[in-house]
Amino acid sequence: IVPGYLHKSALVERLLSTASDRIMPPPESKMTLDATEKAILLKWIRQGAKFEKHWAFIAPSWHQIPESEDSSRIFNPIDAFIQEELSAKGLTPNPPADPARLLRRVHLDLTGLPPGLETMTRFMRSPSRTLFETIVDSLMQTDAYAERLTMEWMDLARYADSHGLHADGWRNMWPWRDWVIEAFRQNMPYDEFVTLQLAGDLLPDATSDQILATAFHRNHPMTAEGGAIDEEFRLEYVADRTNTTATAFMGITMECAKCHDHKFDPISTKEYYQMSAFFNNQKELGMTGDDGNYGPLLVLKDSVTTAQIDSLELIINDLDDAINREVDKLENSLDDLLVKEKSIKPSNPALYIRMDRSQFKRADDEYLIDGNAKIITRSDPIFVEGYAGRAIELGRGYDEISIREPGSMDVQEPLSVSLWVNPKPKQSDNTQVLIGNAGNKNNFWRGWEFYLDTAFFLNLRLINSLPHDYLHVRSLQPISIRQWQHVGFSYDGSGKADGSKLYINGRAAGIAVVYDRLTRNIRPIVSGSHKPENRAIRIGKSYRGFTGDNGIYHGAVDEVYLYSTRLSPLEMAYLGGLEKAAFSRSEVLDHRIVKSPEIQDLSVKRSQILKKWIAIHDTLDEIMVMEEMTTPRPTHILNRGQYNAPGAEVFPGTPASILPFPDSLDDNRLGLANWLFHPQHPLTARATVNRYWQMIFGKGIVKTVNDFGNQGTLPSHPELLDWLAV
Repeated sequence: IVPGYLHKSALVERLLSTASDRIMPPPESKMTLDATEKAILLKWIRQGAKFEKHWAFIAPSWHQIPESEDSSRIFNPIDAFIQEELSAKGLTPNPPADPARLLRRVHLDLTGLPPGLETMTRFMRSPSRTLFETIVDSLMQTDAYAERLTMEWMDLARYADSHGLHADGWRNMWPWRDWVIEAFRQNMPYDEFVTLQLAGDLLPDATSDQILATAFHRNHPMTAEGGAIDEEFRLEYVADRTNTTATAFMGITMECAKCHDHKFDPISTKEYYQMSAFFNNQKELGMTGDDGNYGPLLVLKDSVTTAQIDSLELIINDLDDAINREVDKLENSLDDLLVKEKSIKPSNPALYIRMDRSQFKRADDEYLIDGNAKIITRSDPIFVEGYAGRAIELGRGYDEISIREPGSMDVQEPLSVSLWVNPKPKQSDNTQVLIGNAGNKNNFWRGWEFYLDTAFFLNLRLINSLPHDYLHVRSLQPISIRQWQHVGFSYDGSGKADGSKLYINGRAAGIAVVYDRLTRNIRPIVSGSHKPENRAIRIGKSYRGFTGDNGIYHGAVDEVYLYSTRLSPLEMAYLGGLEKAAFSRSEVLDHRIVKSPEIQDLSVKRSQILKKWIAIHDTLDEIMVMEEMTTPRPTHILNRGQYNAPGAEVFPGTPASILPFPDSLDDNRLGLANWLFHPQHPLTARATVNRYWQMIFGKGIVKTVNDFGNQGTLPSHPELLDWLAV
C-alpha cells in the first residue's frame, strides 16, 4: 500500500509505472528493480528521503564492544562483534577446529608454511589456549612471517624485477623488497611504513634507507618500445602512481576519473589530476631501454665503500683548493683589463679532417677519407662549397661521417672539438647531432655528444645514463642558419659542468648548466651485454633510431678537429678564424690557466683520483627511487586522458568528498602521506584492516577490498570494521 503523499513523487511514479515510456529503469537498459529494491526506495522516501554521504566517506567512529549473554565463546572484542551479528540472525558459531587443523591454519595464515613435526607434536600433546597464543607470538617473530606479509604487499605494490612491457627487460628492484621484509620484521608502525614509501626522500636529512623506501612508486611497468611517445608514457607512469595510491591506501577506484568525472563516486576529473600533481614532478623518461634501471636512482653503498669514496673526495677537494690557489696567483699577475695577445694555433690534434684534402675511395656504401674516417651514405656524397674549399653536406636518411676514435675518452680525460658548420632550417622537431659517440636507449645513451637543439642552441652532454647520471651545458644564444660559422667546445676532465666551455665563431659563448650529476664512466657499451665498445665517433647521425635519440643533422660540415686536451680561448679563437683578435682579461687568464705547468700537474693528479672515484661508483648497485625536481612541472587536466590534449592547469589537491586537503600540509608527497593519516580520514584505516582481515580469513569485511565506493559491497560487520579502524 503506497500512501497518497508518495504518489506526488516523480521517482515513485516512475518506479511503479508499467508504461514502457515512463518506467525506470527504462526497458532498453536491460535492468530492472525487484520488489524488495522498490520497497527499500519507498521506505527511504517515507522516512524523509534524507541524503547522506556514502558510508565509506564518513570518518569511522568508536563503537562500544557488545555485551553477550553467552561469554563462553568470546575470548576477545572481535568475538563479541561477531557473536552479536550471529545472534541477531539466529545463528550459532561452528564448533572450534580440532587442534591439528587449528595449528595448520595459523601457520599457513601467518607464514605460508605448514607447522613442523616438533611443533605439531608439542601442541597435540597439550592443545591449550595459552600454548596456542605462545605459538602465535613466536610465529610473528619469524622471518617467514615478515616474508608472508611482504608477499601481500609486493602484490599491492605491483612489484617486479623486470619492466613489464615490450621486451620486459630486467631491472633491480629487489633492494626495495628487502626493505619491506625488514620493515615487517621490525614491526614498523603502519603510518611510518606508508609515509616512507610515499615520501621518504622528502623527510629532513633523509637517510639512504628512507629514500630506498620510495622505490614503491617506481615499481610501475615501463616501456622500451621504439615507437613509444615519451611524454605519453611518462604521464602513464604518473597515472599509475595516482591509481595505486588510491587503491592501495584507500581502497577506491580513482582511475575512473582519469578520462571523465567518476560515474559512481563523487570524484571529478579535476580532482583526479589534482591528485596526480603530487606524482608529476619526477625527472624521468617515458621510454627507456630494454634493460636496466633508469633515474632517478639511489646508489647503494655500504660503510666500507662510503669511507673509500669520502676519502677520495677529500683528496679531490684538496687538489681543487691547490688549483684555485694557483689560479689566484695567475690572476694577480694580470694588470691589463684588455690584453693584446695573438691567438695561438693549437698543436697535435688527435684527429683532423678537411674535406677538400681528402681522397675518396668507393667501397660498397662507404667512401673512405684519408684512412681516418669514412662517409657512410646510400648514394654518392653531396659536396658543396665549404669554409676552406669544399665540404660535405649531410641530412639524407643514412648520411654520416664515421671516425675511428682517437683513443678512449672518459670522464676524467679532457677533450676539445672544433668544426665549421652551415646548418639548414630544421627539418623536424628533433635535435641534431653535430659530433659525438653517444649510444641509444639500449646503451643508456652512454658517451658524449655535441648537438643542436630544436632552437639551434649548442649543447654538450657527457652521459653515463639518462635521465640521471650525466652533465649537460647549453649555450645562451643560438647559432645562425644558412651560413658558415665556427662551433666548438672544451672540457677539462673534471667531471663537472663548469669544466666545459662552448664556442661560437671563436669566442666563448655564455652557457647555462642544465644538469650536473656525473658519477660513472661514459665509455660506450654494447647494447644488451654492457661490455665496453670502442664505438666510432660520428659526425651527423645516419639512423633514424629510437624515440629519445637525437636526430639527423641537416647541413654542411668542414674542418673538423679533435683534441685530447682542453683548448684555451686563444687556441679556439685561432680555429675560429680570429687570428688578430683582441682578448679580454678573462680570456687571457683562462689561457694561462690552461697552459700553467703547475696547474697541469695538479690536474693530472686530480684526474687520477677522479678515475678511482668513478671506478668505485661503477661497481655499485643502484635502485630506482623518487626524487623531486627543483622546478615543479606543471600539471594539466588531460581531455579524455590524452597526453597531447592538455586543458586547465591544476595544483596538488585531494578529493573533497573524501577529505579536503588542509592548508597546513605541504603540497607534495609528504603532505599527501600526512593527509592519508589525518584523524578524520575516512578510508586509510578501514582499507588497511580490511586487507589484513582478507589475508587471514580469505574474505574481507568489505568483500571488494579495492573498492569502498558506491559500486563496492557494504561491510558485513560495519561496527567491527570501524572498531578495528579506530
